[in-house]
Amino acid sequence: MAKILITGGEGFLGAFLARKHFELGDEVSVLDIRRQDKLDCYKDEARVRRITGDVRLPEHVEPLIAESDMVYHFASVVGVNDYIERPRAVLDTTILGSRNVFECCLKHNKPVLFSSTSEVYGDNHNPLHEEEFRVLGPTHYERWTYSSSKAVAEHYAYAMQREGLRFIIVRYFNVYGPELDSPGKGRIISKFIGNLQKGEALHLVDGGQAVRSFCYVDDAIEATVKLAQARTWGEVVNIGTGRGVTMKQVAELVNSLAARPVPLEIISGEKEFGVGFQEIHHRVPVVDKLHKLTGYRAETSLENGLRKTLEYYGLAR
Repeated sequence: MAKILITGGEGFLGAFLARKHFELGDEVSVLDIRRQDKLDCYKDEARVRRITGDVRLPEHVEPLIAESDMVYHFASVVGVNDYIERPRAVLDTTILGSRNVFECCLKHNKPVLFSSTSEVYGDNHNPLHEEEFRVLGPTHYERWTYSSSKAVAEHYAYAMQREGLRFIIVRYFNVYGPELDSPGKGRIISKFIGNLQKGEALHLVDGGQAVRSFCYVDDAIEATVKLAQARTWGEVVNIGTGRGVTMKQVAELVNSLAARPVPLEIISGEKEFGVGFQEIHHRVPVVDKLHKLTGYRAETSLENGLRKTLEYYGLAR
């Protein structure tokens, strides 16, 4: 039985990861700045401990890291709306928080898996293997705060590796599924869920021609745990499916699965997200490295994953 610490563990990915380690028989400590209801089912369970705290404060993270066997660092401010509306919170949480977590892991010789993002690649249109270049817009566009902060955190991990830090970096590509944070806000599937709940049109930003690759949450978590178990320190690994689809195609598929389809509406990026938005036009990963290191490939089709997601919210036909 291992002692696991998950920062940001009350959020979408963190909560699923906590459940996975509980199922594996581990002791799980969850640190988050606020509580959600995703882990309420464990309120009387001794092997799940929930702590309210801020990764930006070293005194909140060090005692927990010192007593843990493995650290998953997932704390961040996520969602394009937040990148535009709360850029300093995005930067501080990821940059200062990651520095604190990595420093404490280095001090106490604890391994850490860092949750990075496909956003680090920016608007690079190539198939995205882990060595691809970053292509970003100008710094006065707040849209790039999340991408830049995650990249800085990755740099910190590699810098501290010279001093002995053991880490793995994972870059997630559009993970979705039941229990998404804040339906109607943030991730695109979350936005579509909120629209369906309200009977409102699904918004196609700038026509919905942007291409993404979606990964069902169960697949993402399975890949994450397998990477942690592989203990291949110093690696950065994409987690996704490698299959691209336009936002218009996703919206049409969501409508085909929904009990009450809604119209599709073309909307400008600035109207949807506000001033400071720039689109990423094409983002599809190469996932060969994940398979090479773990033997795992995400298998849930987008149709099946979306059906499960809509069923959870009572929106499926």
